[in-house]
Amino acid sequence: MTANESSVISLKLSNTTDGKISPTILVETSSPATAFEFTEHVELAAGESLSREWHVGPENLDLKRFIFARALVYSAYPFPDRETTCGIFILKLPGSGTVIAWGTILLSLLGMGGGLYGVYQARGPEQRGVDLAQQLTFLSLVVLLGLVTAFMGWWIFGILALVISLLFVLISAGILIGRSHA
Repeated sequence: MTANESSVISLKLSNTTDGKISPTILVETSSPATAFEFTEHVELAAGESLSREWHVGPENLDLKRFIFARALVYSAYPFPDRETTCGIFILKLPGSGTVIAWGTILLSLLGMGGGLYGVYQARGPEQRGVDLAQQLTFLSLVVLLGLVTAFMGWWIFGILALVISLLFVLISAGILIGRSHA
């Protein structure tokens, strides 16, 4: 997000028990002076869920580039206390953070597609086996899979795709270096 934008942080709470629970929610958002605090006592019937949202914007900037938020749900038997945190990085750029993020992703995808096209056009018909074009295709697919999983909120799979792509790049570089010394 950019310094002039506002956004929303949200919390979803579900009662997975067979009885009523009465938790207390405390949300703290950063600010230059002291944190803003919001407290709410809620009651949830069996199987009920609720969502809450809090707006954040320039008034929540901390350390000139970040907005921090922390949500605590105080125990309601049989659930223990729970806590979650999040942060938003603020870009000092004109325009919308959403437009900047999607523009960067689009440029990355176009760059990968253009690079793959160039590699496939440059390779000769005599090349067989696992060549550079196949390696770059695999790497592009892993990066694309990582982007999709990250946007769907499946962070573990996004991080796994990042680790796989980094290992693949290191292994490929080692093989290329080994061939050049042979």
